[in-house]
Amino acid sequence: MMKHLVSGLLGAAMSAAFPLHAIDADQAMPAIDAAKWYTRTMSVPAKGLAAVILLDITSDDAVNTLRMLENLDTELPDVKFAAVAINPVKTTDAVVRDNGPFQIPLAADNNLKSRNLFAETESLFPYAVLAKDGKVAWSGHPTELESVIRKVADGSFSVSKQKQIEAIRQELQMAIQAGLPEVVSNSADKILKIAPDDRIAIQAKLFAFNARGKMADAVKFIQEICDKNPKDAKLRMMQLDLLLNRGDTSAYQKAVKKALSDFEKTSDNSLVFLSAYALENAPYGVLDPAMMLDAAQKAYDKVKNSRTPLGAVARETLARIQAETGHVEKAVAFQEEALASRKGTHLEQAAASRLAYYKKLAAMKSAGK
Repeated sequence: MMKHLVSGLLGAAMSAAFPLHAIDADQAMPAIDAAKWYTRTMSVPAKGLAAVILLDITSDDAVNTLRMLENLDTELPDVKFAAVAINPVKTTDAVVRDNGPFQIPLAADNNLKSRNLFAETESLFPYAVLAKDGKVAWSGHPTELESVIRKVADGSFSVSKQKQIEAIRQELQMAIQAGLPEVVSNSADKILKIAPDDRIAIQAKLFAFNARGKMADAVKFIQEICDKNPKDAKLRMMQLDLLLNRGDTSAYQKAVKKALSDFEKTSDNSLVFLSAYALENAPYGVLDPAMMLDAAQKAYDKVKNSRTPLGAVARETLARIQAETGHVEKAVAFQEEALASRKGTHLEQAAASRLAYYKKLAAMKSAGK
């Protein structure tokens, strides 16, 4: 049920160009000019971080982009997010009706007024603008948003380095579109020398390994990347994703054990998402059941007082592992709590279906079947 967007960045890089920014850093962050808000409103705060994403709500990747932003909103509760559809109200109404509800603030633009405020010279969307303390810190493609947010938050973000990366991305994009794996690999290496955690460069490098049939080298590469960025849980999930796709269950076992151990004592919520990904996606019978139960319990303990989507993630993971290890009644209890947190969201029905499944298991157990 908890599915992270650890892949798909390469697809975004293949389809998106990286033009000059439409709004300069250090400018005052504009206020959103909306004709209509869905769910709730968002105002850019004078202090802290806020991100505004403009998108064409009718594009193929619009709903996925909004779900990605919901994940970021859950993972980064100190950051304010909002999305603005640069479409007429009626068009936005139809998409929200057919695909909603959405948990992040979503607005329909007011006759392109927000589009002109945030991205007047842009022609390619989605487009993200990040503010810190009311001033623009960065703008670009949303696939980069999480990484940039973390760097801006800890003071390691560099505008000059970002401009270097954008210049190299032009050649990377052309190499991907032309299907030139050697050039893709070389361009990705240039970016990784500047930013060792650049998601698009890492995905591009993996693409190049795959295109050349060198997946053993890909496994070695992603391990080196994780070693260079030991606090980045998303890169660990990228590693696990690669091992799962290769069917290398032995390596997956070792990588999961190390990842859960490394992130067990972190002060943030990385363990919640890492355990959810690792345990929910593990092939049946691969991971040690005692280890799975311990990891799910520790993740739950971090957020057990939360009734937010973050708490729901931990409860759903723990419920599943309780069921798999024979504690069906506990699974029902935790899933009931998760369902309460999912009420009114697009995941409510999925949470209810899983609860119904656990209740059937519990009934069979009671009947001695």
